Amino acid sequence: MRIPKTPCPVHGLVPFWNGIYPIVSKKPHPVLLWLYTIHAKAKDQALIIHYNVSQEDIVKEIELFCRYKVGDSVELGPFARRRIVGRKWDFQTGTMVYQLEGNRQGSEVSMDQQELTRRIEGGGAATWVNSASGCCAFMERTISFTLDRVLVRKRCAPY
Repeated sequence: MRIPKTPCPVHGLVPFWNGIYPIVSKKPHPVLLWLYTIHAKAKDQALIIHYNVSQEDIVKEIELFCRYKVGDSVELGPFARRRIVGRKWDFQTGTMVYQLEGNRQGSEVSMDQQELTRRIEGGGAATWVNSASGCCAFMERTISFTLDRVLVRKRCAPY
């Protein structure tokens, strides 16, 4: 985990205490780089003001918020496996934006975390593969779809 030297923008949305809340103010600090004030207000609760939140705390919260890492491989369709080549926090929407490799060199596709998760979990034929451990998380429909596809191919075309 690398702590950036550039500050987070005021009014930018960041994850903090199991929610996405705005940064109200920032001030420089000689050791911690930047200190922030975050207003956390959950539904039906009082406003909680967090003073002196360090840049390191915000980066840790962003890391906890992320579901996927750079280098992970995701399958968005039955034959469309993509590798995550980059990611960046979007302070306007309060979510992580992932860059996925495209079909050709230099044609990356950007997708926010909510959309990426929806495509992986909702596609039926989607898979998430963690490159570090090499394990696959297949859905039952994916396996049955793949097996049906292989059986149909073997019946129709002799190889």
